[in-house]
Amino acid sequence: MGKDRPSTRQIAEAIARRAGSEELTRLLVDELPGSELASLLLHVMRERSRSVTWVDALRLVERNGLVRADIVDARVMTQLDAHAFAAAEGFDAVELSPVAPFGVNALTGIDQNNVLTATRGTEVLADPTIAMALECARRRKRDGRAGVVRLAASQRLIRMQPFDDPGFSRHFRLFALVTAGRDTGDERFEQEALREQLSVWLTLVESLRAAGWNIPNVRIELSDTRVMRALLESAGVPLESLRGHVSPMKFDEELKRRGLSLPGPVTEPLKVLDGDLRRLGERMERLRTGVLEPLAARFPGMEGRFDFARLHGVNYYEGPTVHVILRHPDGRELPVGDGGFTTWMQSLLNDRKERLLTGALGTEFLYHVFRPASPLRNGARSMPQ
Repeated sequence: MGKDRPSTRQIAEAIARRAGSEELTRLLVDELPGSELASLLLHVMRERSRSVTWVDALRLVERNGLVRADIVDARVMTQLDAHAFAAAEGFDAVELSPVAPFGVNALTGIDQNNVLTATRGTEVLADPTIAMALECARRRKRDGRAGVVRLAASQRLIRMQPFDDPGFSRHFRLFALVTAGRDTGDERFEQEALREQLSVWLTLVESLRAAGWNIPNVRIELSDTRVMRALLESAGVPLESLRGHVSPMKFDEELKRRGLSLPGPVTEPLKVLDGDLRRLGERMERLRTGVLEPLAARFPGMEGRFDFARLHGVNYYEGPTVHVILRHPDGRELPVGDGGFTTWMQSLLNDRKERLLTGALGTEFLYHVFRPASPLRNGARSMPQ
């Protein structure tokens, strides 16, 4: 929110004072049972809906992009989805519900104000990997823990935070992957899951290139939240000194303000992570030989390296993280994919041996930046510019 705009808490407290009950907010939040609160909200919205006209509805569509149709060509997006699902042939394709259980995004650290909260104990989906993690947990409880669950989904999402770039919409499409399994020792599961998911992204890029999409170069950047926390500690800035005091989006800015810097791009981890950090360096070395090198051999032209300046997601992921970066023909480097390991499955199944890798690629972003100007080779009609 802008500096001059009141917070939702301040607005709620002002309403309570206006209603003559300073306790109103606390009663609604802490004491009213969820079912009764839902009934209250349903009644309020039902009564308010009686005054809405068709003119009101059209006016809202005209001024609010949240409820307006997107500008993408749905035929091209459908074809892009087909390429993505073909690349993810080893994953079960699932069609997610447009809503998730209320509060699941907040469990992962996402501010509830950035989620479109609904009634009846639900909220509009803001992150497909959270819903997919719940499905993984349901399947693993039902079928046992011996195997691996791999899911793929294409989903349109809603995010409520405002974007500075007018080219970004609050509703957009992602293609997501999740891999759930058990720790097999020496982080072998982590390496295999990373290779599988990254192979999907790289196969998708190759498939789109063959179909005429203008994607010249791709780089895979690995990092690890454990490494980043250790590097912060060694620089005298433990993560806890930032958490709760500085927005995660401004961690980099805060380090610059303190005159501190992190290693940045690295190809040989042990040259940076030595001494007290050598154990972490050896972990990263295994990712280099077990993930990046096999992928580079399979996908010629792929660049692979480590990013030891990545603070994005340091509060969200636990362990190895991924960035997929595409280089635009004009030289811009664009991060289009993100992922990493989380502790969600451990919490869902109350089992520290459970592992979950999540990843998502911005397919709608690919559409806007890299789609071909001429018809695709399978006969689709020409795409708009």
